[in-house]
Amino acid sequence: MNYIQGSTRTFVVRIGVIFICVLAVSMVGIAVYYHAQNTPITPVTPDTAEVVITDKPNDFTLKANSVDTLGVDPDTTFTLSSEQPIDKGTVKGAFVASPSFGYKIESTDSNTFTIVPESSLKTNTVYQFAISTATPETEDAHQFAWAYQTKNPFKVLSTIPANLATGVSLDLGIEIVLSNEKFKDPEQHITITPEVSGHFTNYRQTLVFLPDALQPATMYTVTIDKDFGVEGSHEKLGSEYQFQFETTSNDAELPRLGFEDQFYEYTAQDKPFFAFRSNDKSNLHVDAFKFDSFDDFSNAVDKQFTGIPYWARYMRQTHPFDTSGLQNVASFAPTLIDSDNFYSYFEFPTALDDGYYIVNLTNGNTPAQAFLQVTNLAASMQVSVDNTLIWAHDISTKTPAEGVSIHFSADDSLSQTTDSQGLANFTTPAVLQDQTSGSYNIRKSLEFFTLEKNGVKLLVPTKNSSNTFWYLGGDSAANRYYWGYLYTNRTLYL
Repeated sequence: MNYIQGSTRTFVVRIGVIFICVLAVSMVGIAVYYHAQNTPITPVTPDTAEVVITDKPNDFTLKANSVDTLGVDPDTTFTLSSEQPIDKGTVKGAFVASPSFGYKIESTDSNTFTIVPESSLKTNTVYQFAISTATPETEDAHQFAWAYQTKNPFKVLSTIPANLATGVSLDLGIEIVLSNEKFKDPEQHITITPEVSGHFTNYRQTLVFLPDALQPATMYTVTIDKDFGVEGSHEKLGSEYQFQFETTSNDAELPRLGFEDQFYEYTAQDKPFFAFRSNDKSNLHVDAFKFDSFDDFSNAVDKQFTGIPYWARYMRQTHPFDTSGLQNVASFAPTLIDSDNFYSYFEFPTALDDGYYIVNLTNGNTPAQAFLQVTNLAASMQVSVDNTLIWAHDISTKTPAEGVSIHFSADDSLSQTTDSQGLANFTTPAVLQDQTSGSYNIRKSLEFFTLEKNGVKLLVPTKNSSNTFWYLGGDSAANRYYWGYLYTNRTLYL
């Protein structure tokens, strides 16, 4: 045994030696701090740990110095108290932490020691600590063990309805799953627009708003302000959280009608061909209206997708673009082509001249609308978090379109030109980086690129899909049996 001098006779011995002599280590004085977690604690006894040997039986306590209802602050220090006097070097060799982290030990006397981590601890992590003690007369070591869980930062984990959900049932409650319980005054920090009466309730980490009545075909915005917090803690959300959803329509008032895409492009030599979905095809009619210029067309796109997001199909049906000032260049009852999938199809009876159009498909008084460009300039676009690639092609010559200028609706400073292969490769604009990286950004408008060569312009939208048409992904019998969500009241799955 190695003796270490102190105010009393104190020495340490490797705990592995003790285990050779005895079959088990008795556990005494275990103090466990938990917050919303039921993970079992395993004694921390690595072979390299040392045992504190004192003349008299010793007793240790460990306290986290910064704790609230959410748990231990990641920047906390710990105070280790020893009933018998020992020196700092002994503590350094015998004190064990798991997961391990760098720390220094400070002391003002031989009974009280401050464990100071060299950096912040990991959040939402259970840290186990142990120290073992014995006397020269005893062969077995007594281990003192503690467990503390660091705070889980207060944040929103999920919502029902999901962000940008459409077709939401009118009798659905609004659920917000948070990282911690005992949230404080939700009525003062959560707003719903348009305003809806109701009341809040909660179960554990799930906060539920039970509305008295949601209105059909309405887009709701739920905003949680940055000061929303938890009782007994200074922790707050820190930044505003917002999500949107759209309720379903009353089927008797609003037939389900929508184009497959919101933008179509054809040449003046092709008859435009459209795909759509409808639960009632008995009274369909098509009208095509022509814009006077590309600027009028792009302004209409911007107006239609500002205030009514691209995904809100019911609001789009109830708030169509006003075509009263446009020239009607085609009006006909479509001949339908049915298929085995969700879509039906129709073709224009004749081709249209070069230009920019909006197409109305109506079923009674209910319109679905799609934007149409007739031009020989075509483009394909791929957007990643880092780079955007646009390939331009001249359909009339069947060659890549060199020298096409490219501009972006949300950034006037972006200016690119295609090369001899018709390609332009550039850094993705910041607003699109936010959207491709999976953030909860709610788009206030539809961004688009404008391509131009020799006075011919093409609008390339960054989104072109109506796949949110059905709340659960389609109207077939098979799709109706798929779940849109699966949640339980428990956060641990075995």
